[in-house]
Amino acid sequence: MSQENVEVVVSALDKWNSGDDTGALESLAADVEVHHNIGRGTPLEGIYQGHAEVRKLWADIRESFAEARFDIARATEHDGVVLVLGTLRLHGTGSGAVADTPFGLVTEFEHGVGKRQFFWTGDQSKALEAVGLAE
Repeated sequence: MSQENVEVVVSALDKWNSGDDTGALESLAADVEVHHNIGRGTPLEGIYQGHAEVRKLWADIRESFAEARFDIARATEHDGVVLVLGTLRLHGTGSGAVADTPFGLVTEFEHGVGKRQFFWTGDQSKALEAVGLAE
């Protein structure tokens, strides 16, 4: 089951990268709780509940960036929780600025779908700590 969960998260990120938000949402429970911890005090930081709020978050991200893409370096399972580490590649819509930042994503599963998800940028240590790992 654990490898299946890893594949679900990786597939959802691939779908998100291609703009398929509906497909990406299929991996998350209807009442999912997404903790968007980008650590910069932006208006998008916060907790989003349910598909409608998550879809709005994603729309806001896409509005702010001409390109936002997850490049996965590592995807593993730890006691039923999926950890993904990689680089978030951003290209600003207005400024044209390009930024690559490390990200960590932790997804807790219930009944085969993501029930809670935690997302950090800039520092992967919090994601590692969330699954009991230290680097």
